[in-house]
Amino acid sequence: MKVDASGIGRGWKSEMEGEFSQLPDSGDVVKVVDGGNHIVMLDSEKHAWTMGNNDHGQLGDGTTTERTLPQKVMDDVLDICAGGDNTIFVTGHGVYAVGLNYYGGLGLGEDSIRVDQLTPALVPITDVKSCEAQSGGGQTFFLKNDGTAWGTGLNDKGQLGDGTKVSPSTPVQVMSGVKSVSAAGGHTLFMKEDGTLWAAGMNKYGELANGDNSQQDQPTPVQILTDSYSSVVSYSAGGTGHSEISLFLKDDGTVWGAGRNELGQLGQAPPGDMNPTPVLVFDGM
Repeated sequence: MKVDASGIGRGWKSEMEGEFSQLPDSGDVVKVVDGGNHIVMLDSEKHAWTMGNNDHGQLGDGTTTERTLPQKVMDDVLDICAGGDNTIFVTGHGVYAVGLNYYGGLGLGEDSIRVDQLTPALVPITDVKSCEAQSGGGQTFFLKNDGTAWGTGLNDKGQLGDGTKVSPSTPVQVMSGVKSVSAAGGHTLFMKEDGTLWAAGMNKYGELANGDNSQQDQPTPVQILTDSYSSVVSYSAGGTGHSEISLFLKDDGTVWGAGRNELGQLGQAPPGDMNPTPVLVFDGM
């Protein structure tokens, strides 16, 4: 989960401690990401702070000790992202990764797969401006300043969008002209700089939103929502448990969704397994 934390300020409420604490030597918190069992924060002075579970070294402090209060672990940080048991720091002097390198999601190479990385290690990629980690820790995407998107990690459904089902252990280029990425367990959504939306990966429940009910994996990105949904301003790919879905927020305030509706998660009654064409989830009232 990614939270826009602009204006949060310096304070941090520790539920375990039951008191309000200040982040020492920091600016305002401008971004917070949730790795599931750990939290990473970025402040306005480019410091990265971590707290929570640390059994795979995902906090980046060189230990596996759980932390209940934020600690500063990196400086000169431009962006942060977090998977299930790992963390990525995009800095002014390179990209660094810590935690469990599940399926090569950290991009550190074959020798590091399924190995705990306790201290930040340099990822072999340059000119990166931002990152996006799949919540389960299986894949990581990097956006470069030239608009290209690169991916590493689990690719068994073609979810990296590089045209293959080979899971690379270091970053490979997948698309160009990309503005943003949202990664789920088995599928990925891309928004290009021209505003078009593209999808790749698993389509078992119609989660690619391309109108295709063949349930075939799509390792090469396909353009989606080409006509009536061109006014999408935000989007999200979900893929944990029963949440193989894609959600789209339009500029008129309506929310549309495609994919699995087994438990009614798309707001459709009666529930059903497959929605390859987006359906109205919320009408903006």
